[in-house]
Formats: sequence, structure tokens, C-alpha cells
Amino acid sequence: MTVLSSRPAHPVEPGLVSIALEVAGRLANDASDVIMATAGRGVRPDSGESPFDWVTDTDRTLERHTRRVLTAEFPTIPVFCENSDPDVPGDSEFRWVVDPVDGTAN
Repeated sequence: MTVLSSRPAHPVEPGLVSIALEVAGRLANDASDVIMATAGRGVRPDSGESPFDWVTDTDRTLERHTRRVLTAEFPTIPVFCENSDPDVPGDSEFRWVVDPVDGTAN
């Protein structure tokens, strides 16, 4: 378990927060579109994991798309995703932590 500080070392630039919220909103809309179009396809346990740890093609698609968009919009801020990054290092001032929700039960 990683505990992330909720208070940055210095005030966050309001412009960065505004852009981050706009991009996050766009990604939420994108996710809604993808989920509606692909929900339930390719459902299977992730290889090497518990048979109860299901990951869908929708989840993988959204994770790749989200990483691509965030990396393009915020090239200096690392992006860590549920299904591909085991740890979130503590040395970055900011980071995106991504867990696309597509209806899996775990």
C-alpha cells in the first residue's frame, strides 16, 4: 500500500489544476464511450494472477488510451496504471495514478 501526501510541498499552479481537470473530464467521457461499446468483451483472469482477478480488454484499452493522452498532455508527470505498473515511486512531485473502471468485480 502506498500512502500519498494530499498536500504538495508548495501551492499547485491554478493553471495546471485547470488543465488537469479538463483532461480528466475528457478521459472520463472517452471511458464512457469505450465501456458502452465494448463492455464484457474479452473477460478473463489476468495471466499469473489469482483466478478471481479479472481484467477485461476494455480495461486494457482504456489504460493504454489514458496513458497515451496523459503522457502527451503532461510529459513531465509520470503515469502509473493498475494493470501495468507495480509501484508508484515517491520521488515525483506529481503523478497520475490510473485505474480504469469497466465493471470488473474485483
